[in-house]
Amino acid sequence: MIDLINYGSPEYARAFETLLHSSESGTEKVLRNAVSRFPRSAKAVDWGAGGGRYTRKLCEWLDTVYAVEPSPTLRAELAKVAPKAIAIDGSFEGTMLPARVDVGLISHVYYHIPDHEWGRLTVRCASDLTEEGVLIVVLKHPGSGCNRMLEAFGAPRFNLFTLADAFRDQPHYILEFQTTPGKIATTSFEDTMTIARFMLSDRSPASFSGLPSEEEFESYVRRHFWDDQENCGGWDCAEVFAFIKRNPFSSSG
Repeated sequence: MIDLINYGSPEYARAFETLLHSSESGTEKVLRNAVSRFPRSAKAVDWGAGGGRYTRKLCEWLDTVYAVEPSPTLRAELAKVAPKAIAIDGSFEGTMLPARVDVGLISHVYYHIPDHEWGRLTVRCASDLTEEGVLIVVLKHPGSGCNRMLEAFGAPRFNLFTLADAFRDQPHYILEFQTTPGKIATTSFEDTMTIARFMLSDRSPASFSGLPSEEEFESYVRRHFWDDQENCGGWDCAEVFAFIKRNPFSSSG
């Protein structure tokens, strides 16, 4: 049976770095566009900030940035990467922000939260928005190569579009979706295997109808993600963005 990567482990951190060096993402551009509509004095929060990749960018654009992160190890990294951020030891549910925010970000965090909790937690985070604020939630597209791999081995795809179900009963908010292209590009089979294993590990072992063996996993990667003749690899990894705003025609929220 395949060895998955444990979240928060040194192996996880190394695999994540490999992913960052091999991926093209539209998150920074989308986030910059959202922030540009507000003055520098606006406030933002990075929910599940991790090591501060996007917290750092928010701090370049805005004066006040809250970074909510429960892991002390990641908060230590966050302090180095984004020293201007106001780091908060907390979770989605247990954190009271010092003030309402104009921009909220939940970037690729929901892989670590049960799918049925996404709607409730998104509504909770949206409650911290100012009247003109926007909450942005990002996940990989359900049609991405990594999601197809999950399904091939009997685990459900990650599908952010299911947020629409939760917001049908939330008339105080407006939900809109946007997709952007993205891709993984690798120059070694070792890196291709590392990133694919990282993506497979986004689902718990119990999520799979039957975890593949190492041989089955390697065979899948060679067939779908690696080109021996070209000596390069990769796959489509588009992203889905959910934008949540307060409904101006609602009397409360």
